[in-house]
Amino acid sequence: MYKHILKIGFLNLFRRKSRSFSVIIMIAFGVSMLMFTQGIYEGMVKQMFNDAIRTGAGQIEICKKGFYESQLLSDYIHDPAAVEKILKSNQAVWAYTYRLKADGLVSSSKYSQGVKVIGINSENEKHFINYKKPVISGSFDLPERKAIIGYRLADKLKVKVGKKIVVNGQALDKELAASVFRISGIIRTNNPEIDDAAVIINLSEMQYLLKITGVSEFNLLVKNEKLLPQIMQALNSEFSLKVKQRLDVIPWQKIYSLFVMMDSMMDYFIYISYFIVFMAVAVGFFNIMLISVLERVREFGILIALGTSFRLISIMIFFEAFFIGFIGFLVGSIFGFLILLYCSIYGLNLSFFSEGLNSFGMSAILFTDIKIGYFVLAFVAVFITTLCSIIIPIYKLRKLRPVEAIRFV
Repeated sequence: MYKHILKIGFLNLFRRKSRSFSVIIMIAFGVSMLMFTQGIYEGMVKQMFNDAIRTGAGQIEICKKGFYESQLLSDYIHDPAAVEKILKSNQAVWAYTYRLKADGLVSSSKYSQGVKVIGINSENEKHFINYKKPVISGSFDLPERKAIIGYRLADKLKVKVGKKIVVNGQALDKELAASVFRISGIIRTNNPEIDDAAVIINLSEMQYLLKITGVSEFNLLVKNEKLLPQIMQALNSEFSLKVKQRLDVIPWQKIYSLFVMMDSMMDYFIYISYFIVFMAVAVGFFNIMLISVLERVREFGILIALGTSFRLISIMIFFEAFFIGFIGFLVGSIFGFLILLYCSIYGLNLSFFSEGLNSFGMSAILFTDIKIGYFVLAFVAVFITTLCSIIIPIYKLRKLRPVEAIRFV
């Protein structure tokens, strides 16, 4: 009996081909566009996070207790060699680097601006992160009296590679320190802190200039992010035993709390988007299913009069709606996957809005993410929409008696 009911339901789909086709297109468009929206949003957040990790604090930051809050030059790590020894022996650490940071003032013949002066070991940084891509002019090498700046800062200062800048700061003994550097490279990292207001110089030169022997922080990348709590706990234990200073071991979730918030907000944004779009789809789907049921009331009445249970009639209506919804989901998923695949390889070029995007730490070319969860969420949304669209038509049909249904015109 089920076989015949499902067969009748399947054939009913082709009675009004244009009607079925319009519903399929409506669902497919909603599925593909929502999958693309979800992919581009998650890809954007992932890109922003990777850029920040790549040019910023890494997945773990190690600093003197209180430095994260104060950012004072005086709160520095006195014995970086002891910390480095521990990091080298830890098999869970994939890469690390160390930096000295201080507030300063950079000047050219055209402009002056407050900046963050960052002292690095360029060779060590190259092992920590790959700076070949961010360099848009010059190189990332830092020989004597050379500096690297962000492209936005270079525009403000009106300087190019080879030009001189003056870096001013306050040494550890509170004396004014100043030195002339020649620009060896201009970089674009999509990190506003670097691109807008950072001057990167050689670590040893910065230590000499500011009369300091240590570093401000160590930045780590780990081999397995899932083990981050255990790695932090192990490092804390070793530091308390082998390092005289009290150190903070800070995870990226605290440093980049904005990304954590964006990630949680993204889920709500996606669910609300699906709700709004599929509410509109459900209204259209409901109207079509109601018309489809009402124009066949006489047929249903005959089936009920012949002894067919209303449960089988309901199954047939549900099958019709589900089959249309599934075809729409399938078509939408294919198109959505192709769009996501293309954008994950070639990216979505938004160069026209590059200035605005870069100011928020976003790249002008956005790459999408692809996850199985996109398809699962889309299927659940289509299934719920299908159920909602047939509740009222089935309820109205149930209220009709067989004789009344047969006479229904």
